[in-house]
Amino acid sequence: MIEDNAGDIELTRSALDELDQDIELISFQEGALAWDYLHENHPSVDLILLDLNLPKLSGFELLLRLGKYEAVSRIPRLVFSTSSAQRDVHKAYQLGANAYLVKPGGFGEFKVIIKEICRFWLNNVTLANYNEDL
Repeated sequence: MIEDNAGDIELTRSALDELDQDIELISFQEGALAWDYLHENHPSVDLILLDLNLPKLSGFELLLRLGKYEAVSRIPRLVFSTSSAQRDVHKAYQLGANAYLVKPGGFGEFKVIIKEICRFWLNNVTLANYNEDL
């Protein structure tokens, strides 16, 4: 999770704790730190949950970098933002986002969305494993 709001990170952790699954949440509050981590640890990452408004390296800039770096381009990139502006939605998809979700205002709704993201992207979607021989 790449999110500058510590409260949103804690809400996400809380939602994940309520799931009966072994999910490790690694979070970064700056885009540049996340990029450094992903660049070196990409094989262990299954999903990227990304805010757009980040210090030092914006979510848009990070999406652009991720799309150009083949080793991480296979990892699903979900934008999770307070912005519902169509220009942001369009730009995120143009830069390779796999989904765009608008953060809800209420804590309960926030937790529901996090749980649904995990159920869909981690339990239902079959992703290519580029570490296995064909």
